[in-house]
Amino acid sequence: MYDDLKMDAPINSRQLASVEIREFGAKLADRANSLAEKVETRLRPITTPPSPNPGKSSPGEDSKYPPLFQELNGILESISDSLDAIDGTIYRVEL
Repeated sequence: MYDDLKMDAPINSRQLASVEIREFGAKLADRANSLAEKVETRLRPITTPPSPNPGKSSPGEDSKYPPLFQELNGILESISDSLDAIDGTIYRVEL
């Protein structure tokens, strides 16, 4: 009887950890996106216009991961995109 409870404890703590990590990642992605927007807005008067960006498209690439890792991969890609936007804005600054 107690053996079943011992088996469930690691699974529940793993599920809780995955939820916490996913939520932290999502909040971090939101912060990165917000920062990218602030940098763009604040530096707009002293930057050259951005060059057209065709965007990323990789259909079916996410299917190589299980659902949780697909979501985490999407969060990390969002953070990467925000950092690229900040880098691009800083690169276009003309003083």
